[in-house]
Amino acid sequence: MNRPRRFELVLTAVLLAGLLGLVGCATYPISKQYLASANTNVTFTMVLANPTAYVGSIVIWGGRIIEVDNNPTGTDLVVLETPLVGMGEPTPATFSPGRFIARTSDFLDPQIYRTGQKITLAGQVSGGESRALGNTQYTYPVVAIKELRLWEEQKAYA
Repeated sequence: MNRPRRFELVLTAVLLAGLLGLVGCATYPISKQYLASANTNVTFTMVLANPTAYVGSIVIWGGRIIEVDNNPTGTDLVVLETPLVGMGEPTPATFSPGRFIARTSDFLDPQIYRTGQKITLAGQVSGGESRALGNTQYTYPVVAIKELRLWEEQKAYA
């Protein structure tokens, strides 16, 4: 085998291995267990309209954190819901059908789970909760967090 042909084969093998490594790293942020048990027919807008009708359903939602409320029983994340795209990343917050509360018995540090941070989660619908929102009452769907993915903000470079 001549030298240029051998170089091409080695270079092709290295590039293929690198590509396979990148594909292997690009995994969905929610485990297969929750992807399989999630009810994809239950949309955020359906639960927003009638939270009690979907109690027990496993959903995969995401958006941007609006508020972090640590209390003696755990943490409530108030999230501005946005659709998920591609590998489960929330879309930019230019449109949202509403808000929801993601609840956990764990302490989530507000320096890590900051306002504006993007999240994707698998959770179990546990009902609705009415809270003041401005001068009105808003019924938030509440989900018990089963799995949570925090997205790092991408830095924009000039």
